[in-house]
Amino acid sequence: YKPAGTTLNYYAIDEDQRRASLFYEYNEEIIKYTIYMNDDDSSFSQKNADVLIDKYNIQNNQFTIYVEELMIQNSSSVRYVAEFKNQGVHYQLKGRLEKKEFEKILNNLFLFEK
Repeated sequence: YKPAGTTLNYYAIDEDQRRASLFYEYNEEIIKYTIYMNDDDSSFSQKNADVLIDKYNIQNNQFTIYVEELMIQNSSSVRYVAEFKNQGVHYQLKGRLEKKEFEKILNNLFLFEK
């Protein structure tokens, strides 16, 4: 699922770091979806000056997704960051969009089993 009007603008594959990133545009904002292969103790690093408003889990049909809702510094806008891991692969989705749309994307994610 992707909200109406969402377009894939760019993608990058870094074989050395075993990372793929897809950049979508939605309502003149960027939504970034990253897939990252690494050791179990690895995590996404991100610089965050934003203020944490809420954190919660979403359970879709396949896995549990950790979500953070962040108030963007010097703004009244909110950013959502979702992270989950499946079969040793780390996933992250982040962007500024309506909470309802963000959660609908997460609830409709599915992964192919090996």
